[in-house]
Amino acid sequence: MNIFPIFTAKDAAIETSNYASASKRIYAPNVATVATPSIMSWLQSFISHGSSSSATAISMLAHPDPVKHKNMLEKVSTLTGGEISAEEALNNPLKFEHASARIALGHPDQDVLEDLYLVHSHMKNMYRMAPPEVKDYLLGGSDKMARGGFGMTPTGEGDVDALDRFLDADPRTLPAHELVSGIETICTAEGYRSIGANWTREPTQPKTPDQRTIQNSINALTASNRTYSIGEVYQSRGGDDVACKVADGTNVPGGHFRVMDEPDTFLPGERPPLAPVSDYRYFRQFDGERESWVGEAERKNIPVRAHTSGTAPLTMSALDGHLSGATGNTAPSQRWGDRSMTRTDPVRLEQAAAMTALPTFVRGSYHTNAETQAGIKHYHDMHRYSAHESDWPAPTKPRDLQKLANNNLLAITSDKNLPGENFSARDVMNELQNEQYDRRKTQSRLVKQEQQQARHDVRIATVNTTARRFIEE
Repeated sequence: MNIFPIFTAKDAAIETSNYASASKRIYAPNVATVATPSIMSWLQSFISHGSSSSATAISMLAHPDPVKHKNMLEKVSTLTGGEISAEEALNNPLKFEHASARIALGHPDQDVLEDLYLVHSHMKNMYRMAPPEVKDYLLGGSDKMARGGFGMTPTGEGDVDALDRFLDADPRTLPAHELVSGIETICTAEGYRSIGANWTREPTQPKTPDQRTIQNSINALTASNRTYSIGEVYQSRGGDDVACKVADGTNVPGGHFRVMDEPDTFLPGERPPLAPVSDYRYFRQFDGERESWVGEAERKNIPVRAHTSGTAPLTMSALDGHLSGATGNTAPSQRWGDRSMTRTDPVRLEQAAAMTALPTFVRGSYHTNAETQAGIKHYHDMHRYSAHESDWPAPTKPRDLQKLANNNLLAITSDKNLPGENFSARDVMNELQNEQYDRRKTQSRLVKQEQQQARHDVRIATVNTTARRFIEE
């Protein structure tokens, strides 16, 4: 299955080619250097008929235990169900994210799962005895968009019976991907309903007494947790794509690039999105004279799918309500301001949100890890700002968000040794991340060498031109 992100034009190449083209653009010869006849012989010594940098292959860096290193990387294929090998993940940043998602879902950290069991219990108490009309209204909040969900009726709506089966199940018996996608579907539906989102299924506002009752419950769950929109911080977010979804071959302005829109393969209990998705989505590389957020991510070979996630903070507002409602756990060392509800310890909430959103959004091709992590970080940043604990947050760079997402993926993955092995799934993911970092560092060094060589070639070309002019005269 091809899940390669396409970063530049129609048959786009990797980051190196972007840097190479950038070096040609940035280091083009300037006005010819003024020289005098007294240095003509020195100029003549620089005349050359060509200069090129030798390509150096990326090599694996030395490891203290090469056998264990090799065994852990070989384990990636097993932990992803045979879908993705380590080499495929390392050669393609989007496959790397899919591999990380599958490893985390297949071997989740038990402490994080315990918190999700509490969330499931709180959801059951809130919705199980509600009439079908209420559950249908709830599911209408996200059944057009959620990757997980609870089956589909013939008309393409969320299946209330499937929701009941999810709520009735012992969460400890559910596969992690079903538990996670179910919780994400409900929390996202609650987040969207809480703001009266116009993309939810009709009615977008409650019409009946039962609908108004559940809407009031959703508002109580999320009201003290909701934050300023992420667009208040990432202000160019809404204009970075040419069109929400466009067909392949559409004529788009220059300075844009496109990415693939293809979900991961489905596991038992999952369903595809309600509406078929298009193959490509186009984004602008520059916001006026400045590089856009998605443009910087693309240049640094960090996958982009949409924008910084505005869904993640909404999902977290509901997740926070369920988890704090189930535990009553507060963060005594944190001053969160006046709130109508207790609030979950930020570290526990961060990890529960990472488990709920990171694998689900990337596997559904809704957001990449950096985009989702932007939303998770935005939630915490805005609460600190609202509590007068920090200044208004600035946009976070894509590379920093990717690092935060990688750390979260490690935290939500089990550290128990795999059967018959002296390492855990977390160790495997950590080794994969380290190998990616080593290769990126080597690649970056090669790119810098190419840029230095390009600058040198430009200087030589300028000198050659000037020298020939004096020689000919």
